[in-house]
Amino acid sequence: MMNIKQLYYFFIFVFITFFPYTIIPFKIKIFIFEFVLLLMTFLFLLLRTDVFLKLRKFEIFYLLYFLFQIIFIWRYQFVLRELFGLHIILYSYLFMIIFSNLQFDKKVLIKYLTLSYMFFAIVVLFLIVTYNGGTHKIITFLGKSNYLASILLIPVGYIGVFLFNGIKNYLYIFTFIISSVDIVLLKSRTATLVLALYLFMGLFLKLSKIYRVLLIVFFAAIFYFIRENIFLLLTDVENDYNVLLRVIIWQDYIHVFLEHIYIGIGLQQVLTNITTFGSHLVGFTQAHNFILQIFAESGIVGFSLFFLFLYTLFRFIIKKKNDIYTFPLIGVLIVVLLHGLAEPNLTGKLFSIYFFMTIGIFTNKQTILKKDDYAKI
Repeated sequence: MMNIKQLYYFFIFVFITFFPYTIIPFKIKIFIFEFVLLLMTFLFLLLRTDVFLKLRKFEIFYLLYFLFQIIFIWRYQFVLRELFGLHIILYSYLFMIIFSNLQFDKKVLIKYLTLSYMFFAIVVLFLIVTYNGGTHKIITFLGKSNYLASILLIPVGYIGVFLFNGIKNYLYIFTFIISSVDIVLLKSRTATLVLALYLFMGLFLKLSKIYRVLLIVFFAAIFYFIRENIFLLLTDVENDYNVLLRVIIWQDYIHVFLEHIYIGIGLQQVLTNITTFGSHLVGFTQAHNFILQIFAESGIVGFSLFFLFLYTLFRFIIKKKNDIYTFPLIGVLIVVLLHGLAEPNLTGKLFSIYFFMTIGIFTNKQTILKKDDYAKI
């Protein structure tokens, strides 16, 4: 039977996995979601006040990045937007700390996490099929196609490392396949190209013949679905609205960075005024490039802190290359950062919760096994 501690951990996954899909009115749902997350965080920190005395380098640098945003809050003209950006960073940090310090079987935590992603992928597949028969990009209560694809890349990242190392686990294989299929059907070009590139990288690893054949077939199927988009992207860039829009937004963010070079303009503060293809866009925009976004919003100082967070996290993972429950996180960072070069994934709340929860679980301090134990998962 589960004890109280195990029930608490299990409740976290069940709540995050299923609550967003309940029929509760949206405004009430948001309030409940925020309240429960804060309550879970408070209870954990109340029971584990020692966690901040044992921070690792990457946890320290992300904390400094958050504190930097608070210290320079006077920069902001639009305070409510700043507070929204701040609370996403706060949740990200707390979820990373909580899940990295859970005293629980790390193997079970990863399976809980994968079950959560599997359910998310199944719901997205249902939404795709029921939204105009899957013939157009979807806009749902969970977000738009590109945003959903960014979340689905996370399980593809770590499960891909498991599969590339010869793991034969039906839960992981099914979640990997359904997440990959969703990404292609969501018609997100950026996410699909990242997925294709990730699978292509896998071809150069030492895989068994059956895995190599399956990977080639899967890669060929993805290329077949996106061949027209790739052709248009390479031959008709000047008439591609999404590409031109991104270029204009990137120019705006570069201009903002050059005007606020040291500490940035502040979170969620960049206004854009765009006229292209007969449409006019005025309002706040995301940079669709996490590097430009951080430079413009947080300047050289903020970007340096975020870069040090990523650098120390990468070093931590590389040092754990023989730990089967830590090293797969390298796949998550690869796909997320590649996708973040052309999409605003790191600024989304649901994405941040999943992403930093995944980081926390894979950097959890429990259970270290050798690479030879991969088959035991």
